[in-house]
Amino acid sequence: MFSHIDKIAALMSDEDRREYSRIRGVRVVATSPLWARRNMCVMPDGEIRVYGVTEKKNIRDAKSGRRIYIASRDGGLSWKQHECHPDAMGESAHIPWTGEYLTVTKEIDPSDGKPKLIRLLSAIGPDDTAPRRAVLDLTVGDDIYQPYFLPECRRILVTAASYTPGTGLGHPVVLISDDDGES
Repeated sequence: MFSHIDKIAALMSDEDRREYSRIRGVRVVATSPLWARRNMCVMPDGEIRVYGVTEKKNIRDAKSGRRIYIASRDGGLSWKQHECHPDAMGESAHIPWTGEYLTVTKEIDPSDGKPKLIRLLSAIGPDDTAPRRAVLDLTVGDDIYQPYFLPECRRILVTAASYTPGTGLGHPVVLISDDDGES
């Protein structure tokens, strides 16, 4: 089983472990710069990152500010803000059997104004400013989650929502890759 919990725990000091044992309820330790469910990832060494933007110019445009991420190396007890290159791949998931990083996201094509589903793949990871890009020929709308891995059969699942144009109606979809995220 590929679990990040052991790696997160390995980064923690004895003092961190004692602090965890004293927590008995909800405790605010940081504010996510964007939606944590989509923009959070765990690095192979156990560092937790949440990507987002600060100084947003338009509240409805998640990309209208300066790109940052917050990172924790003590299991989430404390967080430090870091600058993120505007072209960096950012939030992504580590494919355990290849060592590469994968994310699927939506971008608006400036040539026709239509949304395109984009696959980013990198051997470097979230800091890569030139990941391999591919446009996926799919009509997925929003709520694209980070990939989930099935190492037993080397499959990758991505859940999302597909919307019927003009109706506002949508339905859940699951994208499946059997070629390590290439398609």
